[in-house]
Amino acid sequence: MSVPTVVTDIRGCRETVDQGVNGLMFPAGDADALALALTERLQQVCQQDRHRRRPNHDYLDTAALAQFLNGNVERAIELANEYDDIVVAINVGNEALVDWNDHMVPVENLVEYVREVKKSIKQPVTFCENYVPWTYKLEPLAEELDFIAVHTYPAWEYRSIHDALEFTKQHYHSVVDHYPGKPVIITEAGWTTAANGRGIDPHNASEELQASYSEQLLEWTTDEKILTFVFEAFDEPWKGSPDPMEPEKHWGLFDVERKPKLVMQEMYEDYPW
Repeated sequence: MSVPTVVTDIRGCRETVDQGVNGLMFPAGDADALALALTERLQQVCQQDRHRRRPNHDYLDTAALAQFLNGNVERAIELANEYDDIVVAINVGNEALVDWNDHMVPVENLVEYVREVKKSIKQPVTFCENYVPWTYKLEPLAEELDFIAVHTYPAWEYRSIHDALEFTKQHYHSVVDHYPGKPVIITEAGWTTAANGRGIDPHNASEELQASYSEQLLEWTTDEKILTFVFEAFDEPWKGSPDPMEPEKHWGLFDVERKPKLVMQEMYEDYPW
């Protein structure tokens, strides 16, 4: 392990860190485990040679990233105004502040992007993020938004179908309770239909489980009148590792060939199998 890496054992981190190989993981919220992991990592670093590491050119150039983001903000404004009859809202970013992100955008930058967009369009503006950052570091951003957009994935946090919906409710209400009076919607929630054990156990991924979670999720959100977007329409086989069973590839309600999975088969019962 040439780069000191100690991360929380959560979605995303599990996909990039092999425990004891290129980093160390500790359970979320376990301060004692974090202390042990940091101590172990420090000891490993001290045992390595102390020559200065060569610059890592794999890191994103911050100036290039800023230029890219500014260009996309301008384009979003153009499209929102040109198609104001069909663009109902603008999202200024997606999962840019979670711990597993390798291209984080500072909160103050996002605040400026939101202000720029809001003064230039008439549609409401939001930002999409995992439920955790909303409850602490995104408070300045939340003040600027017209509504908050939350992502929640029980399967990534080792939840079974038996307590998945309750876990989802806890995620949602943790954000709602943090921002009384601010509208909160769910922009990503779903269940993968295949897994290779990296982050999600194979037995916790199937079309049957996806159908069950989707049914429970839609029943609850319909009853509570919570606007919800199920992730996702189609499988994305290019995501994640080369392993065809990588969980990131299999969240679609349809496979990559547009064939409906179990959750959609009743709706598409006339599909030519």
